[in-house]
Amino acid sequence: MTAQIVVVADDFTGGNAAAAGFRRIGMRAATVNLGRLDAAGARLRQDFDVVVVITDSRHAEGCDVARRVGHALEATGRVPLVCNRIDTTLRGRIGESTATMLRHLRPAAAERCVALCVPAHPAAGRQTVGGVQLLNGVRLEETEAAHDPLNPIASSEVAAALRSGTDLSVANVNLDLVTSGSDQLAAALRDAAQSSDVVVVDALTDDHLDRIARAAAQIGSEVTWVSVDPGPFSAALARRLGLGRDSAADRPPVLMVSGSATRLTMQQLRKAAGERSVMTVRPCFADDPSGRLDTARTTQALEAALRKAHSGEVVLLATALDDEHVITLDREAAGSLAAELAAIVHAAISACAVGGLYTTGGDVTIAVLHELDAQALEVEGEALPLFAARPAQLALFEEEAAALPPLPPGLEVLEDYATTGLSLTKHPLALLRPALAKLGIVPARSLRDDETRDGARIRVAGIVLFRQRPQTSNGTIFVTVEDESGAANIVVWSQVSEQYRRAVYAGRLLACEGRVQKVGEGEHQVIHVVAERFVDWTDQLPVLARGTDQVVLDPGSQRRPRTAAGRGHRVTLKSRDFK
Repeated sequence: MTAQIVVVADDFTGGNAAAAGFRRIGMRAATVNLGRLDAAGARLRQDFDVVVVITDSRHAEGCDVARRVGHALEATGRVPLVCNRIDTTLRGRIGESTATMLRHLRPAAAERCVALCVPAHPAAGRQTVGGVQLLNGVRLEETEAAHDPLNPIASSEVAAALRSGTDLSVANVNLDLVTSGSDQLAAALRDAAQSSDVVVVDALTDDHLDRIARAAAQIGSEVTWVSVDPGPFSAALARRLGLGRDSAADRPPVLMVSGSATRLTMQQLRKAAGERSVMTVRPCFADDPSGRLDTARTTQALEAALRKAHSGEVVLLATALDDEHVITLDREAAGSLAAELAAIVHAAISACAVGGLYTTGGDVTIAVLHELDAQALEVEGEALPLFAARPAQLALFEEEAAALPPLPPGLEVLEDYATTGLSLTKHPLALLRPALAKLGIVPARSLRDDETRDGARIRVAGIVLFRQRPQTSNGTIFVTVEDESGAANIVVWSQVSEQYRRAVYAGRLLACEGRVQKVGEGEHQVIHVVAERFVDWTDQLPVLARGTDQVVLDPGSQRRPRTAAGRGHRVTLKSRDFK
């Protein structure tokens, strides 16, 4: 095995969290402090897919950050993917560390080397919208991150954090492109990478992270990416780049040890041998009447098998696989069997590399742990009891899978939202788009079209994602809605929010008519819809379960009683409100 990914993390906790993320997708990951990297680096690169280097530089000066990051990259050597693990609230010298990585990697890169910054961590409530980092829907400077005694956050602008102390050029790819097709997103990443050092990409969900990773991998032959994120995006990108898939091919064999002669254990071992590539080693017993293990000969046979085994193969040391292997031992020999097996295992793994050790039976496991001087046992989970045994009577309950009719598209989408908060099938607004088009309601991505001028009247609709009312806004409310094409940010003045109070404060599916407000140019342009009128269609969401032909989108009413068609299917679409 050779390490394929190097992660440089500025603190211990974040580095371990990133390593755990890679482990969840099947990669072996290890963390090491920068001070121990020179001594341990070669072994770590040989034994692990991912090496996470902890630089402890979050509160260091810029020149010290550059020195530590440079040392980490020099000591780990060239790998297919380098990741800069940053804090989810943008604390630390993320600009200096990113710039150092680019300076270090660009001379050896065959293609243009660009940092791809995706700071969202949806599972932890961190989202990126319009290049702004949010904590549970709130700008960072309005959260506890602003009061960090060592690194207070004054701005949520990701680009500003990257430019601080550097001359990095930064481009933004907004949410409307992330939610578009893979080819459009790949084209946007390609265009941004041609003229910028860093590309910052919006994301709200884990699906968005995977979309970005897929598009980045799509143009991976044109760009050498350096991922800059808290960890989830780097894991997604590694998976999309195909890294780690073949790492098991050069791992040492796994050693299994069994000292049990029960029928169930023998059945389990035979099942394992039938499903995996297993090389079996039978213990050698003394020729004298004692029947004790011949530890020297057994150790020699086990070491020979471990050296001969192919990468990823299982070497099984088992006292019995069939009834004919079962022998009667005297009390003393039976009492020493577990300890003798443990001594054999200790000698063998000291002489040969193994990729893992599996023991079966409490006596053998305790003896092996004692022999290896283990102080405690970390429990990660429990195998299913009697997982390899399948009693014949269970066959009485086997039957062919029922051919159930497919769910209607609307019902499938609503059930997805009810259980996970999103759907990989379709967005609810995609199902309603024909009806919306008849009412003159355009997709959210149309806001960015050049034809949509500042001051133009427009109608948009979407599922409510966020509602915010900053203390300094004088009663103004900011609402973000999402349709199948992206997100639209709506500004609601106090007089409008009072007129449409129920819709603004509680609606889940809203239509909004207002005027477009565009400020700035190019990548720095900010676009809002200044609301003049709302229509609340929340009561029509349950109707989707029965079919889009039964949905009634009344363009004029503000509030209506529930329709009969909507009863019987409860739908809850959560938004982040005033947090």
